[in-house]
Amino acid sequence: MPVLLQCKFKKMKKIIISIFIFSSVIASHCQTVYSPANDIAMMDRFAAEAMRLQYYKDQAKEQNSRFSILNKTGLRNADDLKTTYQYYNQGIEKCRVQEFDSAVIYLDKAIKLSPEFISAYYIRGLSKQYSRDFKGAVSDYNKVIKRSADFVDAYYNRGLTKCYLQNYEAAIADMNKVINLNPDFADAYNIRGVAKRYAADNTGALADYTKALALNSKNTDAYYNRGNIKYFLKNDTGAINDYSAAIAFNTGFINAYFNRGIIKAALRDFEGAISDNSKVIDIDPKNAEAFNNRGIAKNELNDYKGSIADYTLAIELDQGFADAYFNRGAVKSKLEDYPGAIRDYTKTIEMSPGNADAWLNRGAVNIVMGQKSKGCSDLNKAVELGLLKARELIKKYCH
Repeated sequence: MPVLLQCKFKKMKKIIISIFIFSSVIASHCQTVYSPANDIAMMDRFAAEAMRLQYYKDQAKEQNSRFSILNKTGLRNADDLKTTYQYYNQGIEKCRVQEFDSAVIYLDKAIKLSPEFISAYYIRGLSKQYSRDFKGAVSDYNKVIKRSADFVDAYYNRGLTKCYLQNYEAAIADMNKVINLNPDFADAYNIRGVAKRYAADNTGALADYTKALALNSKNTDAYYNRGNIKYFLKNDTGAINDYSAAIAFNTGFINAYFNRGIIKAALRDFEGAISDNSKVIDIDPKNAEAFNNRGIAKNELNDYKGSIADYTLAIELDQGFADAYFNRGAVKSKLEDYPGAIRDYTKTIEMSPGNADAWLNRGAVNIVMGQKSKGCSDLNKAVELGLLKARELIKKYCH
């Protein structure tokens, strides 16, 4: 009987880098591509930033009471000052409740009245950052820094925004400035580590994450990010330890469970992989990738019924999930449900016609079913796509 290729892990899921997300890899026989993702989880950090908003509101109130803001804004009219302050406060409140577009409108009005109002530029920059107007945010942070060269938060958020824009060297420069101004700013080391990681300075990134944790031993982002880089550097045990530490401080850290589950599966701890993927599903019942990966672990433990059930749920949640069709087809092949396997491999090919493994497996099943012509045609397609191992089956079954 032809030998079939087995299951495919979905790529390492949603690597959170402080407030933004990148993708990583799963090192297995089922390869995926390592590249930054476009998905950005903005709200993960918004609660912390919202706490800072009160500081800027209180600061402006204090300045208003002393009329020192008159000198900073160029205003000479107390009524204009009062109106500016009202617009500014309304902008902060809109930002606090995550109505960022409205916040920008109010802050525009404050800045029109007071073109030198530094904090207004800063809060407007935050609002643009969280509404994903990254270039606009950088422009506002530039205005802040031009007017106040030691404004630590402006450098920090400008560097963070440059990370979103994948301008990593510039992000590193901003975080260097933050650290020079405030050597104990743990998050700056974390974000500088992110930028170094994507600038291919893995050693520097690892050192920065470790420094961030030395300054704040409960920094879940830094544990998580260090776990990611340890995984990339093939330190699986160290990665698991860091993911576990992140989970210990944040029991709802879904991506840490997801990635830890992938590594456990790679280390053949399939029970552990099932547990971690089950936790992901508890937190996010619509996570198709977790169902897929749990199905793989169940397959490895010979729980074929449970495996097929998980793949089916993954497909119900994401009908374009080619890997889940492929994996379900592989299990159906084991169970000698050859027509079902053919259907699943055919769906995989329809969605991913360049998937040589699917052509090979469908070809092998066709041969088992006595459909030699169809099977050999599929095997030849697999060879055409670069899967040279299909030649062995062609030599054995097609001549």
